[in-house]
Amino acid sequence: MLRRLSVLVLLLASCARQADQPQVPTPEEVAHSRGARVPDQIDSLIATVVGTDAEFGDAGTDSPSFYFSGQDDTAFKRLAVIPAAVPRLVECLGWDRRSRTTWGGAPVLVGAVCGHVLRVTPYARKRNYSHPWVEYRDPTIDRLRAVQLLWLNQLRRDPG
Repeated sequence: MLRRLSVLVLLLASCARQADQPQVPTPEEVAHSRGARVPDQIDSLIATVVGTDAEFGDAGTDSPSFYFSGQDDTAFKRLAVIPAAVPRLVECLGWDRRSRTTWGGAPVLVGAVCGHVLRVTPYARKRNYSHPWVEYRDPTIDRLRAVQLLWLNQLRRDPG
């Protein structure tokens, strides 16, 4: 009886720890979100970037500026230079899931990470197009969806 109780306690503790962990999307889930069955390179890169164990930090300047501290930012850099990734990054701004990237140790929404990649794409840089990202610290899903709408409107006006 005591042994069964111990096993039950261990299982419950394990489940509680797993519940605290972000459930980042897999490449297959990213593909499914756009109606595809098989993930492509962009899907895989998005899943990798939002699954990266990284930290947003304040760059310490007068204007709001943030850095992304991913140790291996290869996927981040590759994703940022693929023109076809821009609409998909806009799409993931509104996902109501947590990433492994944190702000002050707390996981941020996937959209904050996608927004950070969007800011450094050639599309955004060429047009000097940016939205206020001060709320990277802990943006709400409503805030990210409002920014998503602005980006969607921008893409309609200027698809690139």
